[in-house]
Amino acid sequence: MEMDDDELWTVRQAAKFLGVSGRTVWTWSTPRGTLPCRKIGTRVVRYSRNELRAWSAEHQIPANESMNKQ
Repeated sequence: MEMDDDELWTVRQAAKFLGVSGRTVWTWSTPRGTLPCRKIGTRVVRYSRNELRAWSAEHQIPANESMNKQ
């Protein structure tokens, strides 16, 4: 099954896509860093796959494109 480009991912999914730890994703996330994220309510944070791909290209971080297929 192919993943939808507009899908919102958890920290764990974003970390796997970027090839880093969840803690690194938190550090890179806005407002601390430049990684775009969406806060849903008071405790939930999600990451757009399209935004992750664009951000990783801009920052020369190779993304795990194998996550396109599941």
